[in-house]
Amino acid sequence: MSVYFSIRQIRQANEDAGYHFFEPSTMRFFDSRVASKQVYPKATGGSYFITSERFDWNSPRLYTIRECSENGHISTIGGFQAYSTVEAAEHAAERLAGKNRGPCPECGH
Repeated sequence: MSVYFSIRQIRQANEDAGYHFFEPSTMRFFDSRVASKQVYPKATGGSYFITSERFDWNSPRLYTIRECSENGHISTIGGFQAYSTVEAAEHAAERLAGKNRGPCPECGH
């Protein structure tokens, strides 16, 4: 079972599997950044992490939870740009990983 404990490990797994999620041209195209160096390992393998994206220069930067599966594939969890703050995305990622720390700062749940 592959569990990732750092963004570096996630990047390497994605690249080793032949995917291009973290390539500079891909990140630039989507104006995407790794929003937090925090990684949220899953007990069943793989990990969650958070990115931020901006639609255009006039739009706010919003946050997305990503899941890196054991095979290095990255998918979006809970909707693209679903969170308006990194804190809300971090809280949701913690809950997904089974580490609940209380009510969400954005929605109160």
